[in-house]
Amino acid sequence: MTSKVKHLALYTVILAFYLLNFTTANAATKNDGLESDSRRASYTMGLKMGRYIRANNFDGFNIESLYAGIRDGIENKSPKLSPKEMDDSIRAVKKLQADLQEKQAKQNLQRSKRFLAENLRLSGVKETKSGLQYKILTPGSGEIPKKTDTIIAHYKGTLIDGSVFDSSYRRGKPFTTPVTRVIKGWTEALQMMKVGAKWRLFVPPHLAYGSRSPSQDIPANSALIFDLELLDIKGEKESLKMAPAQSDKNGKKKKPQSSAVKTNRM
Repeated sequence: MTSKVKHLALYTVILAFYLLNFTTANAATKNDGLESDSRRASYTMGLKMGRYIRANNFDGFNIESLYAGIRDGIENKSPKLSPKEMDDSIRAVKKLQADLQEKQAKQNLQRSKRFLAENLRLSGVKETKSGLQYKILTPGSGEIPKKTDTIIAHYKGTLIDGSVFDSSYRRGKPFTTPVTRVIKGWTEALQMMKVGAKWRLFVPPHLAYGSRSPSQDIPANSALIFDLELLDIKGEKESLKMAPAQSDKNGKKKKPQSSAVKTNRM
């Protein structure tokens, strides 16, 4: 790496570090210093790194140490730690993360159970044998989907604290999916709903994503609430055409179309 390239790379990292520490008071000028593609790319890399660290609950993270490591790597300096020290530290942090996630998952499961127990006492809330709870907001008058059908629906998904993690209403476009390509709570509810119906679903963790979090917006063992509106049924032939592929041509799992679509974590 030439000296010029080294300094350019170091400068862009410094710029990204500086911009990541902007306060909300600087929101009006948040694009200052990002006029070139190289600066925008540098900022983007820093932002993604920061979000990754945040999403992985890196307790005790030190941004100064991160910056020192980036700087030493760019300038090709000798590491301040031995390979063993680096490996041991990563393993220790991963164990701390795993322990923390396990603790949070257990706490979430207890919160979900308490919420569902209290929710079942509310007027109009019913529960199926599987533990799915629902409340009929609009009964509907059309046909009921079969397991082999594809449906068109609008929905809004929230956590039990009311925070919205997904919404087709917000995107302004209804969601199309085979009945069996969604979380178990949806699959069960859809086969009871009539076209035109709008239900509020209270989905226990074992009928949603269980102990595996599909994204940072949905913690492990979360009970989920959906306002689900069944707009139309496409039928069995359409189901075959609409069914999402399990993987792409490279064998990689495709990302789900919405928070309700089943993933390989189920």
